[in-house]
Amino acid sequence: MDDNCGARLTNGGAGARIDPSVCPLCGKENGCAMAAGRAPESCWCFAASLSADALGRIPPEAKGQSCLCRECAGGSAR
Repeated sequence: MDDNCGARLTNGGAGARIDPSVCPLCGKENGCAMAAGRAPESCWCFAASLSADALGRIPPEAKGQSCLCRECAGGSAR
């Protein structure tokens, strides 16, 4: 799997969209509070240090649509 193929797409075809509860790098659940309908400030990422490398590997179509998981955010997953 390459760095950009982990995001699950729903509503396939031209109307495809990114699943906000899935990490766009590895395809695992990301634990995003907002995707679960909770307050943004309750998300684990507010207290986390995010790897610049990981942020740079987010596919353009997933930016602002899906959060990284904890493992990928730390830069340890490829």
